[in-house]
Amino acid sequence: MSRDLHSGRKLLLSTCTIGTIALATACGVEQAPEEPVAGRHELPNWQNAAQSGEYHCGKFYLVHMDPAPESKTATPLSTITLKFSRAVDPSTTGGVVLRERESKRIVPANVTSNGVFVHITPLRPLNHNYRYTVDVDQIEAQSPHTDPLDVTKRFFTAPNFPDLYIRYKNGLAVREHDFMWTPSTGELRVDHFVPGPDGILQTTDDVQDTWVLSQYDTEQDNVYTIVRGEPGPDGIYETADDAVVYERTLSFDARGETSRSHLYFGPDMQMGTGDDYTTPLQSRYYDNDDVYLGRCDGNICTQYVYYAGETHVLTYDDPGPDGVWR
Repeated sequence: MSRDLHSGRKLLLSTCTIGTIALATACGVEQAPEEPVAGRHELPNWQNAAQSGEYHCGKFYLVHMDPAPESKTATPLSTITLKFSRAVDPSTTGGVVLRERESKRIVPANVTSNGVFVHITPLRPLNHNYRYTVDVDQIEAQSPHTDPLDVTKRFFTAPNFPDLYIRYKNGLAVREHDFMWTPSTGELRVDHFVPGPDGILQTTDDVQDTWVLSQYDTEQDNVYTIVRGEPGPDGIYETADDAVVYERTLSFDARGETSRSHLYFGPDMQMGTGDDYTTPLQSRYYDNDDVYLGRCDGNICTQYVYYAGETHVLTYDDPGPDGVWR
């Protein structure tokens, strides 16, 4: 054992060989002492060699991921790069996979390694406004090997709502959707327009028939949506008294969506009166590995069974003698 002259910390020293250059470096820490330790001499280029990952000392762990874990800036064409503290054994990268967060489906990708770096290049574009996980299973450092490393990190792709979307029917433009996304509040507003008296969309007499306001949480989940139609008593569109067509509320936990409900107006065509009605509450459930197994809506339960690459759907319309679903 030798003592760091600057901090007094004890560091275990070992000699590493890079080509024909012998280096003395501190194992188990990211940075070596600034000065020679106890008569051992650091070569001038030891730091460059260490940063390149060509040395074989120290603990093996994930140093950095790009895009950063929990970030919300990845694009559909992003390549995911992992940087480890030591050079990776290429023969152990088979356990590095990219998955869709909710479905757990593996995203087809090429996985390559170069020194301390592992690159994951999806073979198809990723979805916008979506969650993905990078699963690292049993990856190892180059000789001398350490214990295999297992780690899971999550990232988001950025929302990318269009400014304008036109719907067509029989070759004719019949509806215009204008999108307004506010990242700071997580609000998405969509105004809907239909042709006016001239029967042509995107002219000055177009008529707004509905508008939609959706709220997204910090996980980029759509937790609430309200659709409004005709103007209310003030006769002005896009104010609080506009007629509500329906409301939708969703709940989520770390595994994904857990429930959703809808509220609709009744025969009087007015929301907030006694004849309003809701759809049965839909509850979703997962196994211990966060795999989506099915949902129940009060009248029926649907179960998904995954076997040999196939998905089997089982439907139940009676909770059984105990009267309790699942």
